[in-house]
Amino acid sequence: MSVYRIVNNCSAITNSVGSENGVCICRSGYYYTLSSCQLNCTLKSNTNGTASTTACTCASGYTWSTSSESCVLCSSIANAVGGTGGACVCNNGLVWSSTAYACEVNCGSVTNALSTVDTSTCTCKDKYTWSATTYNCILSCGSISNAESLNTDGTCKCNSGYSWKASTLECTGTSTATKVGVGVGVGVGVPVAIATAVGIAALFGAFAPAAAAGGAFALAAPAMVGAAAPGFVGSAPGALVAGKTMGYGTGAAANAGYMNPSYFNPAYTNGIPY
Repeated sequence: MSVYRIVNNCSAITNSVGSENGVCICRSGYYYTLSSCQLNCTLKSNTNGTASTTACTCASGYTWSTSSESCVLCSSIANAVGGTGGACVCNNGLVWSSTAYACEVNCGSVTNALSTVDTSTCTCKDKYTWSATTYNCILSCGSISNAESLNTDGTCKCNSGYSWKASTLECTGTSTATKVGVGVGVGVGVPVAIATAVGIAALFGAFAPAAAAGGAFALAAPAMVGAAAPGFVGSAPGALVAGKTMGYGTGAAANAGYMNPSYFNPAYTNGIPY
């Protein structure tokens, strides 16, 4: 404890503990300098002189700690990697706070951050979340539809069939409506195609070897019996004979009664002269 002659109102002097026998008394570690109690930096380790009445200038790599009134090694402070000029250098994008003597996040300079929660946390914009590891706002891929995980480039990895769209921060791909349309088209088209194929097969299946001489092929047409059909058999051109079928045999005789002579050239059967 240092005792000096009273020259001022001791109760108004910072770090004065009062007066005794007409002199000001400064608290331990301080000495009186006419109008104030001055911190005695010569008693502090890693100092390079006096910075103010209550602080000392620290050596490189150290910073002044108001709470402990000493020079603290920067590397011993969380997220600090060194120091210069009495301030520590911070990593992970954090900044040195000379009032808190700590490395803090400056949310105002963090991309996609909205506000400060505490010295190491910020609130983030929609679709982003705070990373306590990198001290920045990263995409919250887990909350984005059809996104799987966060890529190393900061984008989201999308599910199969989807791709990342940076302008809207979403995974885009084939829409449900398009998928439904394709499904309906296939669902309807395939049965129609099958039905058509079956119908064609049935039509050709109607051609069966006839018992007529020469193995003529016949096409039954009971629905057309008696109907006008130019070129088919009948008593008059275009009239079908009930119960008859049309076809080509191996000779005119084989076709007798089946085709009106006015429409049949007996010199050709199945396109071959005989």
